[in-house]
Amino acid sequence: MGLENNLLKKLESFISKHYQNLLLKGILYFVATSLLFFITVSAIEHFGNFGVSIRTFLFWLLIIVNSTILWKWIIIPLKGLYRIGQSLTHQEAANIIGKHFSEVQDKLLNLLQLAEISAEDNDLIRASIQQKSKALSPVSFSNAIDFSENRQLLKYALFPIGILIFLF
Repeated sequence: MGLENNLLKKLESFISKHYQNLLLKGILYFVATSLLFFITVSAIEHFGNFGVSIRTFLFWLLIIVNSTILWKWIIIPLKGLYRIGQSLTHQEAANIIGKHFSEVQDKLLNLLQLAEISAEDNDLIRASIQQKSKALSPVSFSNAIDFSENRQLLKYALFPIGILIFLF
């Protein structure tokens, strides 16, 4: 059972890293979109010289859009990272890992399904779990997440920051 517990720890580590990656992407998206939306609304208001009702509408539109973006791209990944509410299950994580590692594919999912069945304490099932755990132990599931892919998103966050720096 030590190998199975080790694989479950590696799976939990993968889930945490998955949510950290989503949170990093979310922060970059949030900064980019909220600042661009703020700049756009400010420019529209400045050049439009609108009355109070349209300014109020633009203000509440800005608040609603930014709140929605904050909820979708930051709060939800934070909830998943700290396992508050619904988060990624081991089977869903196994499917994601299987898409990244061709040698793992269904082995991990089968192992998780066998672990659920092993409550009967069947020796054949335990032997199969041990064999599959031994075959999967050298695979590092966390390597399926690559934080460096987020560098491409950095330019979208730096663009509105650059505009604000230029304006100030």
